[in-house]
Amino acid sequence: MGVICRQHDVLVVSDEIHSEIEMPGHRYTPFASITRACQDCCITLCSPSKSFNTAGLQIANIICDNPEWRAKIDRAINDNEVCDVNPFGPVALEAAYTPEGEEWLRQLNAYIWQNYQLLRRTFAARLPELRVMELEGTYLAWVDCRALTARGTSTAEAEASLKENEKVWINGGAMYGDPDYMRINLACPRARLEEGLERIVCGLRRLLDSN
Repeated sequence: MGVICRQHDVLVVSDEIHSEIEMPGHRYTPFASITRACQDCCITLCSPSKSFNTAGLQIANIICDNPEWRAKIDRAINDNEVCDVNPFGPVALEAAYTPEGEEWLRQLNAYIWQNYQLLRRTFAARLPELRVMELEGTYLAWVDCRALTARGTSTAEAEASLKENEKVWINGGAMYGDPDYMRINLACPRARLEEGLERIVCGLRRLLDSN
């Protein structure tokens, strides 16, 4: 891909904001690190906001090897007045990328993995018709809901029904490009996930059995 982009003068803007959240057996590879061709046609966007929960501090990184592009980026963020960061942001970013931050990230990834295992066990036992997809990274798990949509209930309708009846909100897949899937956020305390899964299972079971 990097070679093709270089040949056709295509700029790749690689959003790698979830890159640090890795599940066991998987390792994220930044696009710009693959080859020199990839580095030469790439601008990388990343932030500690996902892995260290610092979104409110409004700090992020734009990594670019091309000085001409960097000048344009600097001009753009100044023209749009988004160049001034929260004064706590740089301090938090620096603290995140220390050995202490690395240990936090290790424990976070392990915790999310256990949350994912709970999700898989729960669906396998109580909603075997709906398959939980393999999770390689991030804290967002996808559920294959084709058994539900084949019975006439769209994931948008399931999302609305869960929100109205079970008071729990998970995202239907249409907004992400595939209406046959739903997305569940695992980045929460396990007790909250257990309560949320109980509501999700009850609601989806009700929809499956009503069709």
